Amino acid sequence: MVLVSTPNKRLFRINSSLFYLSFLFSTYFSLHGNPSPYSYDELLQQATTKMQAYDYGRALDRLDFARNKVSNPDYRYYYILGETYFRMGKHLEALNAFKKSLDLEPGQIELLDKLIAFYEKDRRPKEALDLVKNYLKFLPDDKNKLFRGAVLANRIGDFELGNTYLLKLESDPKYSTEKSAIVEEVYDKIHSKEWGEALKISSEYILYFPREEVIHESKILCERALNLESIESSMIDATAIFYQNPNLAIRYGIFLQEKERMLESLAAFRRAFELSLIYSDPGNREEIFFLIRQVYTYLKKDHDANAMSQLSYLSKQGSNLDEKDLQKAYQSFPKNREILVFGMEYFRNKNLTKEFNYWKSNLEDRDLANEETELVKVIGPFSNQ
Repeated sequence: MVLVSTPNKRLFRINSSLFYLSFLFSTYFSLHGNPSPYSYDELLQQATTKMQAYDYGRALDRLDFARNKVSNPDYRYYYILGETYFRMGKHLEALNAFKKSLDLEPGQIELLDKLIAFYEKDRRPKEALDLVKNYLKFLPDDKNKLFRGAVLANRIGDFELGNTYLLKLESDPKYSTEKSAIVEEVYDKIHSKEWGEALKISSEYILYFPREEVIHESKILCERALNLESIESSMIDATAIFYQNPNLAIRYGIFLQEKERMLESLAAFRRAFELSLIYSDPGNREEIFFLIRQVYTYLKKDHDANAMSQLSYLSKQGSNLDEKDLQKAYQSFPKNREILVFGMEYFRNKNLTKEFNYWKSNLEDRDLANEETELVKVIGPFSNQ
């Protein structure tokens, strides 16, 4: 009797052999590490090349091989890993990798610059400011970062630090005797509609005269004329530098209103209202009330829109305000934020701690209840302030 090897039996023997070889290889590699013949540095270079060619999967593969070559990867490994994730849109993973890279090598200026820009764009001024501080440890005279530090510090309410950075910029005497001539040159360029040249001059000298309002205004005017996206950033910068001026917050709110970003414009107008209570006379409050009422009407919040009329009446009373009228307004509009802010500031100025804390507590409860619908905590560049 002759035994015949059937195709199924031969296939079984082949599959068994392949499984056995696979088992041997996996066991070997688990005991002896990465099978790649390339060195750690070569694998990092390969990962960089793959990443730059948008081949992110293979870039991560090369990084895995590199990881198994050493017991502790250096800062370059984590930088390439972070950059790969960042380009893939996996920002959380990227930021974690970048943090590890900076922990190992804090003086990576380009990486710090990249992260500062990212956090600013992501409206996380506190994180951006922390990185600016680290950046300035290595380049303490970098004017751009001193300016960004001043803006970011003021945005989160650290006005003392913001002033420190501004004073350092202003201490440079290089163009101090030429300020009038520079301002006049900017005016001339704008008058002749040489927007690009005027913008170039404004952008350069704003770092030497950061609190010269006309330079900020010229920069914004040029960006508007050229229809540049950077205009919003310039508006935020000016509003931060001149943080006591409600008119700049009003202008920024109107800009957002024109873009139909109504919740953000509401946040800007609310900030203008609070600034008018703290830093200035009530002369411009009627405009603010009108603008807030406009936004409430657009958002179909008629009850809040009606509250603005009552608030206008209270504001006009000035020092003659009757607390009974204030209490009546609260009873009629208990959830209106502007009336709560007005009452809180009124009692703060009167040094009535018990009443102040009561209104403050009501304001906090109101904001918490409306956090999801209004995004009070996350919207607007000054929400951390």
